Amino acid sequence: MAKRKQSKEPTPPPPAEPVSHTEEIEKALVKAALEKRAAGQTPTAPERAALKRSEDRREEDLRQRYYARIPQKHWREMSGRQAKILQDQAALYGIPFDRPEIDLRAVVRALHDFLATHHQKYRRRQYDPDTGEEEEEPTALERLQEERYKRQRLARLKEEGKLADVAKIRAGLALIASLLRSSGESLQKKHGPDALEILDSTLCDCERQIERMFLDDSEDAE
Repeated sequence: MAKRKQSKEPTPPPPAEPVSHTEEIEKALVKAALEKRAAGQTPTAPERAALKRSEDRREEDLRQRYYARIPQKHWREMSGRQAKILQDQAALYGIPFDRPEIDLRAVVRALHDFLATHHQKYRRRQYDPDTGEEEEEPTALERLQEERYKRQRLARLKEEGKLADVAKIRAGLALIASLLRSSGESLQKKHGPDALEILDSTLCDCERQIERMFLDDSEDAE
């Protein structure tokens, strides 16, 4: 006697997660806001806030959905590459942008994984005109570290009293020069215009020397 096949009962769907009291209140506020807008009424502040949160969540859900399903046609247009080139690059570099629908999140992750693995190989190089050799251009991280080092060095020199405030020094020297030029009027009255001309010439030489000194110090600090 043949055995009767037992019919498999369909697997019931998983039970829906219970809606919390807060979510019920949120839904009620959104519903009230929509009904009042449809009736030409103004929703209350809590209703408007709940509606705004609901619209933001819906916009974010749509955004994530679009990220995961970008038509390859759009990708080709944005990249300026033909499908064959995209397929070759995907096979060569392991970046999944050769599919009918492209998951932008997967592409971004694969791209940064590739850069993390091969960053030394693809570092930019620059030509040094002094040595005639190529040298590696510092990365953004290296430039940031160098900038932090300079700031720490300047802070330490300031604490040790070895760093002068150039603005205060300039202001002091300008005041001294003004006083000397005022005294030059007395020299002119007593010794004639030649004395004033000598003083002015000396002050101009001093200013040039001071400017040169400040310029050299700023270059050394760099």
